[in-house]
Amino acid sequence: MANTASAKKATRKIVFRTTINKSRFSRVKTHWRKLEDALEAGDVVVARAAFIAAESEQMRAVAKGIVHRNAGARKVSRMAQRVNALCLDVVSISESKAAQRPRDITPDDRAMPITKDRLEFLESPEKIKALIAQGNEHLSEEEIEIVFEELLEAAAEQLELERKEALAE
Repeated sequence: MANTASAKKATRKIVFRTTINKSRFSRVKTHWRKLEDALEAGDVVVARAAFIAAESEQMRAVAKGIVHRNAGARKVSRMAQRVNALCLDVVSISESKAAQRPRDITPDDRAMPITKDRLEFLESPEKIKALIAQGNEHLSEEEIEIVFEELLEAAAEQLELERKEALAE
């Protein structure tokens, strides 16, 4: 039993901190439980969202000193492997279905940014418009057409500048 005022205050602080830490750790466990449920259900979208929330909560607990840094990282790593394994299973199924239908845009087209050099490689304006629309779903057809025209003008200006620089040398 504490006798001094400072010891009594320290025990009060310990009780208060213990309740807060229990609450925080309970939140972490709740997030991991939601992730476990999503993984068991096989729902990729929910699993990814649950993983992001659980990872954030776990790292917050690490920052607050509730969970050891290495233990938190180990837990996140193991769950990330499980989520990635689930995602790969779903992607392999969807890729086999996608291979059965014709595609206008190859995966390489989606992975690389649109540059002047790439404009020369693309055969049709439809592919360029599809690439513009891919990252800008909020644009209407008219706005995509305007961006396409501006892109062609900028590419033409760049080619003209390079041609002038080559002649000047």
